Amino acid sequence: MPAIQILQNQSGTLEVVASSQVSSAIVSVYKPDGTAMVSGASATIDTTSTTIQSQTGSSPETLKVTDVAGFVVNRPYLVESQHGQDSLLYLSQSYDSPDKLVMDAAPAFAITNGDVIRGARVSYVLAAGNTTERDLYYRAEFTITPTSGDVYTRQVMFHVCRTQFQDPVTLDDLKRVLSFQFPSSADAYQTGQLREMAERASNMVLRQIEASGKLPHLISSPAAFKDAGLYALRLVLADDNLIPQAGTTEMVDYLQAMQKAMTLECRTAIKAGQWYDKNDDGKVGSRETGAFSTRVIL
Repeated sequence: MPAIQILQNQSGTLEVVASSQVSSAIVSVYKPDGTAMVSGASATIDTTSTTIQSQTGSSPETLKVTDVAGFVVNRPYLVESQHGQDSLLYLSQSYDSPDKLVMDAAPAFAITNGDVIRGARVSYVLAAGNTTERDLYYRAEFTITPTSGDVYTRQVMFHVCRTQFQDPVTLDDLKRVLSFQFPSSADAYQTGQLREMAERASNMVLRQIEASGKLPHLISSPAAFKDAGLYALRLVLADDNLIPQAGTTEMVDYLQAMQKAMTLECRTAIKAGQWYDKNDDGKVGSRETGAFSTRVIL
């Protein structure tokens, strides 16, 4: 996953997902040179939980619960059975009267009355005073103590930036593609699933940019990567066997064509006549505009 981008002189939320119920958690944050900015601070544990009463047969991702108070859409939750099984899911929608939670997928086991769903998010708000210096590869290390089992760590990388790169694929982009090319599947996904798919497509483009040796947040025109994002989105949809003219198109050929098109569009956008703030000084330098190239000396 690409590093998080936090604006200079602004606070930012760092978060990880726990794999089991958390008893306590601390976090340390380090500068790129390894100097500690924050040492052993208490992290915030999402303690939201409720009892599951039943599972909707026709919609197994829908859980009837005792109370939906405190549950937040798009956050991760652990569904725990009374027999020791668990599933990590994200909340797509929440309803009251009656209280229901719609997850991004069905739990991996059959729900019985008395099972529990609880928060899996562990977070820390980094104060603006810790983001005064623009630099790359800051690191937050969460040390998590579960209610049972061994202590473990989770790590988050982040950059402190002047500007943030805009995701090339949005939720609305995905909805438009589905409704136009795959109308019969347009209503088959929960909002959380759609958002995760759009994020995956955006991350594909970000990885292409980073692989070229560029940093996304130093690119002046993120909109130039929109077409690349749409090709990446088609690769994500193909994971669910959603390809145009499925009966006449070979999956392997289609995937190769979309991958090639995405890579080409990324290269074109990178080489376009836009400003790349290579030294991150906020000024357009004489060698920071126009087509970017790499000289190889043999």
